[in-house]
Amino acid sequence: MRNEILETLQRFSSREFQEEVWAGYNLDFCINSGEMYSILFDDIDIEEVDLRTLGFDHMQVMVIRQMAEIIKNYFDQQPWDKSDIKILEDPLWQENRKKLNHLYVKTFGLNFKSHYS
Repeated sequence: MRNEILETLQRFSSREFQEEVWAGYNLDFCINSGEMYSILFDDIDIEEVDLRTLGFDHMQVMVIRQMAEIIKNYFDQQPWDKSDIKILEDPLWQENRKKLNHLYVKTFGLNFKSHYS
């Protein structure tokens, strides 16, 4: 599950991945898929001890929660049908994505652009 959490956060923070997803071929995976969606949205209140048993330290746990909240809050506020999403055109999402990317790179030390290119 540790890798799934990290991969999910990378996917939401990576512009390259978003361009693929939002091009339409994999939108349902990103928004509705059981595994990725539930890790962030259904388990957002997961106890710190659970994340720590996966090898995350206290700071990483706090960052994961913060990133999950940013993503959840953005999608919860959207009035549109998720099948007609235009996220790459939304300045609010781009601002959020930059925050996510900064938090992830600062905490986990990965560069999304090089990771997905």
